[in-house]
Amino acid sequence: MCLLSKPLRGKFGKAFIDCLKTQLCPSVKPAIGSGSSIQMKIIPAPARMAKTYQQKNEDLKRVLSPHLTIYKPQLTSMMSISKEISTLGLWFPSEYPPIPK
Repeated sequence: MCLLSKPLRGKFGKAFIDCLKTQLCPSVKPAIGSGSSIQMKIIPAPARMAKTYQQKNEDLKRVLSPHLTIYKPQLTSMMSISKEISTLGLWFPSEYPPIPK
């Protein structure tokens, strides 16, 4: 069992690492005993392309707005629609002259 986990390796000094060399820890001994050092290189992040709202939603396969078919028909909306249709039906005949017999 290794006594030094990866997040803790950088937090302790040389004295603690030397103490660990005396313990049986196969994963730490080669890394510490080799004398190798890790060098980090800073590279710039790739430039982001700004996406429009529509492009983002197309990539996520989202529709522009919800379809009416996902909603259950409600009594109030059906009555409102039927009132509008009947109003149009009463309004149109008054605009035209009567049909002669």
